[in-house]
Amino acid sequence: MIGGDGQEITTTPRNPEQFRELAEFAMLASQPDPFDPMDRAIRKHGDEALRGTEPLHASWNVVGEYPLAKGLLAISEVWAVQMGLGEGTQLASHPYRGIEGAEITVL
Repeated sequence: MIGGDGQEITTTPRNPEQFRELAEFAMLASQPDPFDPMDRAIRKHGDEALRGTEPLHASWNVVGEYPLAKGLLAISEVWAVQMGLGEGTQLASHPYRGIEGAEITVL
């Protein structure tokens, strides 16, 4: 596909290194198995752009979810590596929160 400027439009950036961190945190702000088309596109792009790198965080799990609420126009996913099973489960890393939503809320 050719854009208005005559350049080819691709889903992979010309310099993936510039977008690695952005793709990583965009994925962390999305649910692991999203139904929203934008989140599905973010995860698809991130899977392609970060393939073979640590930022895919295959060993991380969602340990908390915070949906939209009245007065809070953002959703967030809290991720961490978990060790153990059942009641003895402990976090093996400091949790990370990925947030997506209205700029005024996120910033």
